[in-house]
Amino acid sequence: MGVLIQVTNGSHNALIEAGLKIKRKKPKYYWADRQRRIGFIKKLVLSLNIPAEEVTWEHFIGAKLYSLLAYYNNSPIKALLDAGYKLSPEIIKKRKKLNGKKIYLSNHGHKFMSIFERDIDNWIWNKGIEEHRHDVPYPESKLNCDFLIGDYWIEAAGLLGNRWYDKVIKEKKRIAKEHDLKLIVITMDDFYRKKVIERKLVDVLREHGTEYNEKLTSFA
Repeated sequence: MGVLIQVTNGSHNALIEAGLKIKRKKPKYYWADRQRRIGFIKKLVLSLNIPAEEVTWEHFIGAKLYSLLAYYNNSPIKALLDAGYKLSPEIIKKRKKLNGKKIYLSNHGHKFMSIFERDIDNWIWNKGIEEHRHDVPYPESKLNCDFLIGDYWIEAAGLLGNRWYDKVIKEKKRIAKEHDLKLIVITMDDFYRKKVIERKLVDVLREHGTEYNEKLTSFA
């Protein structure tokens, strides 16, 4: 196998030559390169063919640039400014107001400071899981968990790749292990890829969801 990989210049190319359609996964810190981020931001604005001031969080998500946006604390304003786009103080003030915590309301009225958490909340509700809590304190800790459904602790990890945030998630995993908690960490990559979210939350759906999904048995 080692010789095969050398001949084909890597395992990825070997699989492609074997006729398999494999998408190359970006390295963990792919977006740590600022110039790379700026290049993709400019490509996004150009492809949308709209003024930079009109580019929203949804545009970034639609282009699958959620991991890039995490480097800007999920703020499209910060991303656009870093890419060199000139936004007037009035536009920045208006956009910040629109992107403030008051706008992050789920479809059933729950408030969030994160669009990512709001989207997960909507997804949970749409699956028939009405009984769930937000911002629940971990045992013997000042840290909170994003969602608690039954005895499942669910983290919406939208900022992975930032050192300080990675440390927080690591600490939450330690606490969960110490107290034998059923912790499930959901990344943006998990949530916005088809079927992945259902696979990760299959036990939660089986035990607490009311929407029947005959495909759940295949996610065992």
